[in-house]
Amino acid sequence: MTARAPGAVEPANVAAEPYRILVVDDDPTQLTFIQGVLGAAKLAVSAFQTSEEALAAVRAAREPFHVICADYWMPQMDGLDLLHRIHELGDDASGVLITAATDHIEAERRGRSEVICVLGKPFKPDELISLVTRLARLTELQRKARRIGEAAFALQSETQRDHQA
Repeated sequence: MTARAPGAVEPANVAAEPYRILVVDDDPTQLTFIQGVLGAAKLAVSAFQTSEEALAAVRAAREPFHVICADYWMPQMDGLDLLHRIHELGDDASGVLITAATDHIEAERRGRSEVICVLGKPFKPDELISLVTRLARLTELQRKARRIGEAAFALQSETQRDHQA
């Protein structure tokens, strides 16, 4: 856990609903553990054992996820490729790769535009909650900033159009 400066305040949940977290791990024990830890932190968790199930859930979701937590070493598609595919679908969720091979991941994720953090195994539940919550806040704030920017651009365009006529 990171120490905070005196007087620093933990940012409030800026989402109206609980943050939506997608967890993918082919190990059922690890999947259940992560789902339980994040669920106990009052996060809305959807958990899947395969990348294919996770992609289907992203496609079917009414609202985008805030954070995708994926095991790196999975059959068919590794966690980094899964995060990339999810972003190709238009979901701007932040990503957490969970792995014991952190050095390998650090080298492989260079050059990617997605927000991807690596959480090394073994990890403490508090570390997982802190990382996922901060990334969810970041994702929500980025979405709000994008909506404000789009609204400002639309208003500016409308104002210019009205005053040019």
